[in-house]
Amino acid sequence: MKLPVILLFCSIALPGLANEGLWPYNQFPSAIVKQKYSFDVSADFLEHLRLSSVRMGSGSAAFVSANGLLLTSRQIAAPCLEALNTPQHDFMSDGFPAGPMTGEKPCSGLDASVLLKIEDVSESVKAAGTSLAQRNAAIARIEK
Repeated sequence: MKLPVILLFCSIALPGLANEGLWPYNQFPSAIVKQKYSFDVSADFLEHLRLSSVRMGSGSAAFVSANGLLLTSRQIAAPCLEALNTPQHDFMSDGFPAGPMTGEKPCSGLDASVLLKIEDVSESVKAAGTSLAQRNAAIARIEK
């Protein structure tokens, strides 16, 4: 009976030990990280991270080569791997060796998006007017 109670208290305490950790690249708390961890997070470093980060489907990936090779999870790659299967080769189970670029298998239908620019559009949305319809129209123009 004591073990479940101890585990309960441990699981409640764990979130209290965690650091907060999701920030837009343009609002990263560099000063706090430097103060807490003595690690200087430069603007160039954040820029490199932003351009290396990729959104793929419902997950993420990262560039690992200058030629566009991406590293992602098996879960994200699964639909593509299953579509590439042949009676002779099950890519999901067997994988395949990374060789020359000519041997790479295309993944049609799998989108990869990279955040190229962050722009604060708050003032232009506010300047569009005070009604919700005016602001929504401004947002639609910006998104387009």
